Amino acid sequence: MKLARLAATCLLTSVLAVQPGCDTDDGADIPANQLRYHLEVELQPGAEVHRCQLVTTRDVETFVVGGSHTYSPGSHHMLLFRTDLTSIPPELAGVRDCYEGASSIMSHIRGLVYGAQKPQDASDYPAGVGLPLGANEVLLMQAHYINATGAVMKATVDVILKTGAAAEVQQRAGSLFFYDPFISVPAGAAGRATMSCGIPSAVRLLTANSHMHKRGVGYRAFLDTPAARATTPFYTTDSWDHPSQLAAPMDLAAGSIIRFECDYQNTSQTPYFQGQSADSNEMCMFVGVYYPALTQADEFCTVGPHDFGTGSATCAQTLSCIQQCPPGTAPMVGVGGVGATTMANVHECWQKCFADSCPAAWRPFAAQTKCVRTSCATECASPGSTECQSCALDRCGAELNACFTSTCS
Repeated sequence: MKLARLAATCLLTSVLAVQPGCDTDDGADIPANQLRYHLEVELQPGAEVHRCQLVTTRDVETFVVGGSHTYSPGSHHMLLFRTDLTSIPPELAGVRDCYEGASSIMSHIRGLVYGAQKPQDASDYPAGVGLPLGANEVLLMQAHYINATGAVMKATVDVILKTGAAAEVQQRAGSLFFYDPFISVPAGAAGRATMSCGIPSAVRLLTANSHMHKRGVGYRAFLDTPAARATTPFYTTDSWDHPSQLAAPMDLAAGSIIRFECDYQNTSQTPYFQGQSADSNEMCMFVGVYYPALTQADEFCTVGPHDFGTGSATCAQTLSCIQQCPPGTAPMVGVGGVGATTMANVHECWQKCFADSCPAAWRPFAAQTKCVRTSCATECASPGSTECQSCALDRCGAELNACFTSTCS
């Protein structure tokens, strides 16, 4: 039975979580241990789109124990996210642009359930391991498509989630979703982005995948300790659109640090920064399935990301750099890191400042930024004002001093 042959009566505005008892066009019932999601997108010639749809799970808690997918040519990736929604709002129903409006549908994502960058694949979790899905949980399905042809393209994505009952699961799985918000690739030159994320407790990593865009030519992921940086990567790939898979599951000790690097080669005379378009922007991500589950903050690396820079600017020089950025462009960094709702919305000026900083600059910068934002919120409603500067010196003097005296060595 082909996934694309789901009966029209089982579809709702192009995407539906097919519930048990819904029939396909060949009369076969969908097994009770599966959830199915389908997305259709029509693209004009030369178009690049991110299309999203909210879908729901069953009305009882269940666990993902495996999955498979197929998608038609032209897709860069497909993703199935958790959200913070308890129901599908009427204004967000149906297939829609993922980033349309000041508060896009993507602002609701809170974790990853399934993802793919290959046209077809399938995998199963180890026995006794499952990724939990709540009763009637609202998920968000995203497809990124590029129509490089001269004709209208009809694109489809189909996902099957194999599910199990709670009694079958002894270990709850989770998904790591590490997203570097600071990327700067100079015109006509090579570039590099890097990010590090801590793993607070021991886990077993089942999968690992990179994510880059068209300038991406190399990727490495290392497993560091607090005392030493690894010299040999545990995962590498040189393909931006069809990256390789992790060779075998691996155990990560408590306190481990995943550090990942993306190399770029820019042959154009246009600089590139982090963003959603595979044509006009770049990305650098680490994504992986693991168990037992950590907190959502750990999965998004919002509690302690560091080592963003690949340049030589100190914390003080980086602070001076961002003070030259346009007013009102500051991202929510330094307060629990860069969250899922803000990680893609970073002004190019800020991206360049951090990309040009040295790895040691981030921690003191984040500390002083957090102090100012939490201790001087009212006074610094207008950054750079006399009131803001006085408050920062009075209440965050130690953090500012640590930034100005830190070095890159």
